Amino acid sequence: MNCVFAFVYNNAKKNTQDQTMNKAWLCVWYMTVPVMFGTVAVYVLSDELKAIQSEQQNGMLRPLNYVMAKSILTLPFVFVYALFALGIPGLALQNYPTTSFVEV
Repeated sequence: MNCVFAFVYNNAKKNTQDQTMNKAWLCVWYMTVPVMFGTVAVYVLSDELKAIQSEQQNGMLRPLNYVMAKSILTLPFVFVYALFALGIPGLALQNYPTTSFVEV
């Protein structure tokens, strides 16, 4: 989704005074759009929690096994999501410095 905003604010990649507000709005979009996807996850994870609780009560699943499997499967997607949310639009399309992508 952030790639769409990177194309919309294509002129913001220039470091000139007249593009300052465009670059500021682009940063706002970069920060808010990925966070809004988290609201969708609340509904999905709520249904998943109900299913996991019933499976645990029926003796089909241990909580530790679920947490380990979920962590192993989810953590790589966090890094891929970061790459697609900020890496490609910021580094490739808007010419952000590459050193700023890995800073904490």
